[in-house]
Amino acid sequence: MVGILDLLPKVEGVQIDDKQTLEVKGLSAKGIAYLLTRFPFLLKAISGEGIDLNAIFAEGPDSVGPIIAASCGYVPREHDDGWNAKCKEAEESASALDITTQMACLEAMARVTFKGGLRPFVERWRWITEQCMEQASAIQAMRSQKPSSNSGHMPTPPSGTSPPAN
Repeated sequence: MVGILDLLPKVEGVQIDDKQTLEVKGLSAKGIAYLLTRFPFLLKAISGEGIDLNAIFAEGPDSVGPIIAASCGYVPREHDDGWNAKCKEAEESASALDITTQMACLEAMARVTFKGGLRPFVERWRWITEQCMEQASAIQAMRSQKPSSNSGHMPTPPSGTSPPAN
């Protein structure tokens, strides 16, 4: 068994040309949050709101460079202008790659980020989101009621709820 500090991120090399291989890493929670915030059509797609083909065609091409850059570790940081300039440069470089190379990078990112595939990730995302929404609604309902002897207790989740299996 290894400790958390002993873990190395999973990476996959993508052949760019005869001499260059790009190291693609899995997206972290920060990377995914950044991309979902920057590109709302992605959030709508995984949240179950549906896939908007017009948004994909309108925003999708502009999202490819940032997705590839984030999967190579270039995720902007708050209050770090020097790093953020490097991230912008990485996004521009990734955006300038030919479409075949971009697709290879996106495929590699998906393999190392979504180990069981994208569908199980989306199912788990939706389950977690639903649980959070249910808990937030229960807390809001408790706060809107008059104080009682029960106040201060956290609501319990409905019985039988469990995350989707991997």
